[in-house]
Amino acid sequence: MKRVDSRRLIACAGGHVDHVCACTIDRLAADPIGDDLCIVLSDWLTPDMLATASLLWVVTSSAMPQQIAFALENRIPLLVPESTVQLKQLCVNANCGLYYRDSAEALECLLFFFERDDLRLLMGANGCRYLKSNPECMCGPHAMYSAASG
Repeated sequence: MKRVDSRRLIACAGGHVDHVCACTIDRLAADPIGDDLCIVLSDWLTPDMLATASLLWVVTSSAMPQQIAFALENRIPLLVPESTVQLKQLCVNANCGLYYRDSAEALECLLFFFERDDLRLLMGANGCRYLKSNPECMCGPHAMYSAASG
């Protein structure tokens, strides 16, 4: 498969990086694609910079609903831990991202996203469309995702 040859921004939501994600980042650094990626906590990015991210990687269960909604509004696909059941279900229902169980799966997901730009872009568009059709999924009493339940 063709490797990406331009710099890609991965915004990490959640305030800090958990052990699984830290291990994945180490493993990613050993892959040639890792040279083309820039991984940054989303809190460190301005909204304009965040809007250009290629991916929102939820790195802890403390990711805020506003971060998820912002990503979906801006056609940014999600990568979420399987343990965040509501976000996993959002990815399934909206076809807006992938979920992983462990570091090996997270690495495969990251490689997939950047080897298949077409599907990454499609997942981002799906998320935006889903949010517009289902705004209650991110707010209100029947929200699919909230930080407390993540």
